[in-house]
Amino acid sequence: MSGYDYDLFVIGAGSGGVRAARIAAGYGARVAIAEEYRVGGTCVIRGCVPKKLLVYASKFGEEFEDAAGFGWSVGETKFDWKTLIANKDREIDRLNKVYLTNLERSGVEIVMSRATVAGPNEVRLLADDRTVSAKYILIATGATPFLDSSVTGIEHAITSNEAFHLEDFPERVTVVGGGYIAVEFAGIFAGLGARTTLLYRGEEILRGFDMDMRTLLHEEMEKKGIDVITGDRFTAIEKSGAALVGRTEAGRTIEADQIMYAIGRRPATAGLGLEEAGVELTKNGAVVVDAQSKSSVASIYAVGDATDRVNLTPVAIREGHAFADTVFGARNVTVDHSNIATAVFSQPEIGTVGLTEDEACDRFDAVDIYRARFRAMKHTLTGRDERMLMKVIVDAASDTVLGVHVMGPDAGEMAQLLGIAIKMGATKADFDRTVAVHPTAAEELVTMREPSERYRAREAHVAAAGIGEAAVGSAGAGEAAKPVTGVEVREARETDFAILAKIGMHSWQASIGSQLAGDAWKRLRDEKPFEHLLASAGGPVLVATLDGEPVGFAIVASGQGAISEIWVAPSAWANGAGEALLAALEEALAARDAKYVDLDLFAGNRRALRFFRTRGFSDRSREKRYDNLAGTEIDTIRLRKPLAT
Repeated sequence: MSGYDYDLFVIGAGSGGVRAARIAAGYGARVAIAEEYRVGGTCVIRGCVPKKLLVYASKFGEEFEDAAGFGWSVGETKFDWKTLIANKDREIDRLNKVYLTNLERSGVEIVMSRATVAGPNEVRLLADDRTVSAKYILIATGATPFLDSSVTGIEHAITSNEAFHLEDFPERVTVVGGGYIAVEFAGIFAGLGARTTLLYRGEEILRGFDMDMRTLLHEEMEKKGIDVITGDRFTAIEKSGAALVGRTEAGRTIEADQIMYAIGRRPATAGLGLEEAGVELTKNGAVVVDAQSKSSVASIYAVGDATDRVNLTPVAIREGHAFADTVFGARNVTVDHSNIATAVFSQPEIGTVGLTEDEACDRFDAVDIYRARFRAMKHTLTGRDERMLMKVIVDAASDTVLGVHVMGPDAGEMAQLLGIAIKMGATKADFDRTVAVHPTAAEELVTMREPSERYRAREAHVAAAGIGEAAVGSAGAGEAAKPVTGVEVREARETDFAILAKIGMHSWQASIGSQLAGDAWKRLRDEKPFEHLLASAGGPVLVATLDGEPVGFAIVASGQGAISEIWVAPSAWANGAGEALLAALEEALAARDAKYVDLDLFAGNRRALRFFRTRGFSDRSREKRYDNLAGTEIDTIRLRKPLAT
């Protein structure tokens, strides 16, 4: 390709850029790659790889404790942060050299410099102040952590970049955020011995993941001593001697030795000269590209997090490879971004592929949910109260498996294998025909026979009384699988009210909390309205339990025209708690000679509206009503169901 210094110039030597450079060079292209920091990118240098090493380190504390149940007497243990970081750095140095060697062997010229786009075919190298030309330019600069500039004193906070290089291990840490980076680092710090708080402004952690995974992880993190606070955010961070003090919208004061922000990442495209070269960017700075990763300028392409499509290292690698195949190998390869398996290295770990339950119900008319929740066999001897959860989502019309979600040890390893099956279009019958590997936790994926829940768009919703064959047996203690006790409803006792108030908070938060300002949270948490609601209920309070644990409650209307209430923990709707409470509520009202069941629901709560509308309820009215819990007017739909005479 005469007339240019290079056939391809890659800006950014991360996973996607390196793969593109090597493959293009393999096709005979003259390639150069520029990197201003270290070759390897975020994942290798200060992301996935060092984080996973820290996750491994953080698990040893529990492993030492668990050993006693298997007859081991572990002596005195001591953790040394500096040793861990030094060993981690040595491994990152090794990987950095591997990347450099692979590029050199491929014939790629490495330029250690910041590079910017000077035109459609020109790149400016700042280290030696020169400009080079290339027929094609590939932007592979990745993304960078985002800090909330509206927070006074935000300069005192760190991000994941700095967390890998802290000189001293902090005794108290607050992690701000609710995504996978935030929950992973909260688990790391807590596992290594820090008093850890996770502060997230949203309704529940891990937005975008299946709700059952989100709520169960929340519970398990709290069991491990992590203080998980949702619906709140810092407004100011102050220095107080060697410590930091964060103040929140809800009026909290949180002291910490380090405050780490993990509220998201933005494409690292600022100052690259892209807009000046005519490249279209989104509001958050992502390069707008087509299916072949081509930007609005024909000679400029982009892959990986810089495009903000699916921000995962393997995706960036696949996109970089596809780009090189298409442009230099004449193969016209595109990347399929659907059904990408992924893992969250939280504690416990999550592995997932395909649609969530809500996504499936929104897209398909008939969906069956298979669910198993159990204690892993290992913990039958350790006594640790940690649960595994496995969930298979099926299109009932075609029997195609739409999604699989796993929480528990090695869930990420399972997700990689499940990803193959889902990508191939496996059906539930394919799962059922597969012989189980026993005794393993994964065998639950091929032994769940009856749906825990069935959604039908135009028919009555049918929920199973129990939660399927959640194996306290085969994956638990090595016995034959047996059904778990179903949901039971009884009248509430005063000793139930504390946990019922928490259930109400979580349910209210999931349905409406994200619509409200921070001052509503202050009143909810400080004035404890659910405690008052339960204590002053005019009618009986019914509580639903699953394996003896309260998972929801209903307040029976005190008289004709009064409104009943049903509150269910977000994860328990799918286990039949809502079904059981509704049946008990109808029976209690009928015993009082009531003619109707009346409920008020937030208009934005699609899941609950769908639930009740498919059980004989119809809309009576929709209007703004004052909500005592919210302290403001809420768009409310009043539902009514006639009771059988």
